[in-house]
Amino acid sequence: PLYIMHGTFGTGKTTAARAFARDYNCPNRQDGEAESCGECDSCIDADNGRARYITEINATENSSVDSVRDLLKALRIGGFGRRRFVILDEAHHMSAQAMDTLLKTCEDPNNDYTFIMVTSEKNRIRQGLISRASMIFMHPIDVGVIEERLRYICDAEGLDVSNEAIHSCAVRANGSMRTAINHLERASISGSDADEVDDGWEDYMDALAGDDVSRALVSVANLLAGDYTPIDVLTRSFASVRDAIVSGDDKWGVGLSRHAISELARAVQTMNSSGADRIVLESAVVSIVNPPHRDVELQVKNAVERALSGIDIGGRVAQKVASTGYHNDFGSPAKELSSASTEEVLRTVTSGDSEGVGSDSAPEVEKV
Repeated sequence: PLYIMHGTFGTGKTTAARAFARDYNCPNRQDGEAESCGECDSCIDADNGRARYITEINATENSSVDSVRDLLKALRIGGFGRRRFVILDEAHHMSAQAMDTLLKTCEDPNNDYTFIMVTSEKNRIRQGLISRASMIFMHPIDVGVIEERLRYICDAEGLDVSNEAIHSCAVRANGSMRTAINHLERASISGSDADEVDDGWEDYMDALAGDDVSRALVSVANLLAGDYTPIDVLTRSFASVRDAIVSGDDKWGVGLSRHAISELARAVQTMNSSGADRIVLESAVVSIVNPPHRDVELQVKNAVERALSGIDIGGRVAQKVASTGYHNDFGSPAKELSSASTEEVLRTVTSGDSEGVGSDSAPEVEKV
């Protein structure tokens, strides 16, 4: 049998896999019951990491086909409980040949061991394994559940952390218990209040809504150097942009937010069929920070400002400027160019609105 536990990091995938193996092998568990007794030697050994029927492999360090073959040879010795369990942590790091070898083993109906693949990047697991596995999705943990656990830790360890800071740690964790505990640890050591508990996400979101590509890429690198994977950054970015739109954040206009949502959704789809996760993420960030239409808008805006300063470029732009009552430096009266009037002209030029404009079509960017 093969199980694949997948979901974002910090949601208890590996812990759940160990509990599954412990519960299955508990001698006091009655047929039809799901949980173990937690008191027998088998359960105590499993909780303390001494159970001989549980083999846990870190695929980050054992990703080759030779490592899988050595593991299979060791399994032939036999189990030490009702059934032997092999937990492959970070399974997406396994090579293609290693996954193929594992697939052949899982197809053998005579083996007496169960594989549990644990991964935060299901898209990198071979489809042959996914089609033969029982998929278990670990949902992000609810904020209330995380807060309750953090308060328990504070009480057990005697930590003096305010309820506001605990709530902030839980919210910023984005469903990850491990990330929440890391935030709590930093808050307890530094004595930070809720607003000072930060993992670099706020700086990343500010950069994403700005126009500095270099700053945006540096903020992405900082997140990936911490507790985030590329897919985690994408999914939380989507949620953060959505929340910013709902809250009416001034940094996210309608056009930018629509473009950001579209790019993030496209990146998630691309990442599901690509192994270059970081490249996909960074490409999406660059496109959001510096969208293709931004250069076009800049050229049009420059054309408007030239028209308002007295350069006759003809066409719709100059005619629209004249209709708004603005005159060049040689006319009278002269008005100072405001950002609102410029935006009005931009909307007219880019939307195709011909009201008050002599020409029927907008000038091409190249001609401007």
